[in-house]
Amino acid sequence: MLIGLRGAEQFIKIIWNINNVDGENPIGVLLVAPPGLGKSYLLTSFRGENFIIMSDISGHGLEKILTELKTKERGYLVLPDIIRAFSRHTSTALFAVLNMCLEEGITRIARADMTFESSKPIKFGFIGAITPKELDKRIKEMESVGLLSRLLQFRFTYTKQDEQRIIDYISKNGMPTYETKIPLELTKPMPVIMPDNLTEFVKILGVYLAKLKGDAVPFRATKLVRRLLKGCAIMHKRTVVEPIDCIVVYSLLPFLVDVGTDLDYRLLYNIGKQTILEKNQISKETLVNNARMYDKKTVCERLAFLESKRFIISDEKGNYKMPTLEEVMENEEAD
Repeated sequence: MLIGLRGAEQFIKIIWNINNVDGENPIGVLLVAPPGLGKSYLLTSFRGENFIIMSDISGHGLEKILTELKTKERGYLVLPDIIRAFSRHTSTALFAVLNMCLEEGITRIARADMTFESSKPIKFGFIGAITPKELDKRIKEMESVGLLSRLLQFRFTYTKQDEQRIIDYISKNGMPTYETKIPLELTKPMPVIMPDNLTEFVKILGVYLAKLKGDAVPFRATKLVRRLLKGCAIMHKRTVVEPIDCIVVYSLLPFLVDVGTDLDYRLLYNIGKQTILEKNQISKETLVNNARMYDKKTVCERLAFLESKRFIISDEKGNYKMPTLEEVMENEEAD
């Protein structure tokens, strides 16, 4: 039971299923959160073919992993704790290898501590967990090999209610065990269709994500949105993207550009559902009533946060909706 990590769980399932989309390569992700918030617990809660969890990296260890990957076509390398996985002396080398895995693929490495060759490029995704403090220390190293620009940062925290639920659970049951892990299925890659009637929402989410991330142009953000939407469709055993996929990806935006909570995910899911499916707005009262696990003060605080960051907009009566493309562009011009 991943208390307070529903949004993060959904995100990992989506990026995993990009593996199962024809013509798409897996992506690189950094889970960023302070110590003790469950990053490692989250990543070790999954199981799946080619979901390879690494706890220690050295030249010899890296060679061993790459040799294993020669027999696999796709998947994710997972480092539940990046800092513990390698020494200070090997970190830049590891970043360079991860960068090659994400970009052109690895065919040959020749170094003093390892030698590796492959007849075909090895392209694997990467999911690593790191604290904000340690990330700040490693930014220059990651930038030096071009890795940072290729990593998507997913930042999360807990609300007070989620913290209390976790404490209550541990007090009664102890720490959760890994006996029943969340399965990640690897299938034959299939083409996923993006219907013309959803193009507007792709534009909204792409332009909006680029604006919130501070990108000069929305090209990369729009490409990312399309990949996430297709991964979401495949996750639900579909080969056509549907409006519900747009709602899910919209609900994950706070984690990708700021620091999100499960409550943010739930609030945006409800607001997105009302906006996209019903073409309408939703009242604060309804949102408070739907979020029964959280008190009214917390819900109102998170709604204020989401509005201040322009994830949502409200009218004079306090009804909420996701912004249209025109409203996103108007906000950009105002800035």
